Amino acid sequence: MVLMMGLIAWAIRYGLFALSAPDAVMWMMIAGILLHGACYDFVYVASQVYIDSKATPAIRAQGQGLFVMISYGIGQGLGTLVGGRIFNSIVADQQALVLWQRFWVIPLIFAVVVSIMFAFGFREKTEDVARPRTYGH
Repeated sequence: MVLMMGLIAWAIRYGLFALSAPDAVMWMMIAGILLHGACYDFVYVASQVYIDSKATPAIRAQGQGLFVMISYGIGQGLGTLVGGRIFNSIVADQQALVLWQRFWVIPLIFAVVVSIMFAFGFREKTEDVARPRTYGH
């Protein structure tokens, strides 16, 4: 549930940036910037807590390491490369604010698609939720 809230916050954030771009609506830009904390905490931190609760003590560190490598390493690396290409193909050296709207619509669509995929693709097993957590054993 928390992770879903974070994914929706990402979509709202990018939506605010896209809507604010043509007219430089400052309150929307500031609201989008302020949403970053919720986006980060509800996706990344909630994911780390989830991995920690599901992994056995023997593989917990490996699970956390894999998550960090995929999200902070590969994911952010590819995101930077793709974002740069999108920026260069849409905005580049032009200063038109409407081009910024087009730029922000792309991550908005991506965030909505990922949110929908997560909503319909992730199912928590009820017996796993009730499992007590053990430390150090």
